[in-house]
Amino acid sequence: MTKLKQYSKNLARAALLSLAFILSSCGDIPKTSFYKTSQIPQAICDIAKNKYQINLKAILKGKTLWIYLPLENIVVEAKTPSVHKEIFKADQISAQFDQDLLQLAYKIQKVKPKEIANSADFSEDAKDKIGNVRMGTYDVLFNIDRSEESPPLFLCMVIADVKNGFEIKTTTYIPDLKKAFYNIISGEEFRHRSCDDIIFGQEINNDLSGTHLNCEDITMKEFIRLQINQRVRLKFEKEKTLSDNPDIDKEIMDTALFVLEIYGHQNISGIELENLITSEKTLLRDSEIADRINAR
Repeated sequence: MTKLKQYSKNLARAALLSLAFILSSCGDIPKTSFYKTSQIPQAICDIAKNKYQINLKAILKGKTLWIYLPLENIVVEAKTPSVHKEIFKADQISAQFDQDLLQLAYKIQKVKPKEIANSADFSEDAKDKIGNVRMGTYDVLFNIDRSEESPPLFLCMVIADVKNGFEIKTTTYIPDLKKAFYNIISGEEFRHRSCDDIIFGQEINNDLSGTHLNCEDITMKEFIRLQINQRVRLKFEKEKTLSDNPDIDKEIMDTALFVLEIYGHQNISGIELENLITSEKTLLRDSEIADRINAR
């Protein structure tokens, strides 16, 4: 089980890469029909079942579309393990909101460089099924009736290994998905904007209908929080994106400002950084946020 957990943790990278590959190689979305918002979950289930012989669960909660895809043994040894160099160790990264104040606490430090091997990948069966489900989902999301006033804004796809008790949850802002499909943003940028989480739990075992899920309507604040966490993690995993001795506090503040520049900062009263290694705190108030963003 320990080895399986290590594989599945490494799948965060594999999931993002597979998603980007599927997105960039899926071709034109067929205009088969136009869907009302209320028809979206059933339409996705029908396409998966009738076209790909895949059973899944789709739920629309407010403006968040949840897709639950139960599979078995999705993790295998990679044919060609990937290797990256660890230069920074992130023991803790936490972005939270206290009402309208964005609070970031982190424990990140430079370490002696060492190579980290990622020897996990999706199985071919899992790749095929995930790709087909994404195609069916995109078919519906890209063909919503334009008269609809409240189409979904977020897609939360949960790929569960119901035999080994873990799942990979990817949360995507649907306008970002469309921007990536039409090459308005790059595949690399889209990988940073799609937020992944890996969850273990006995309740996932044999759950073919997703009864253990807490399907909530995701808010923009929650998505901003998730994306800042992910961007900081990715930034300090990639040694080529940083200088030899970066100002960690500045890098994290710049990351938060970049995310707020994309999704809006009108409802943010400030940004508070807490470096858990130095115990130093930095506060940027709402007026300063706008000035910093405008100066970028």
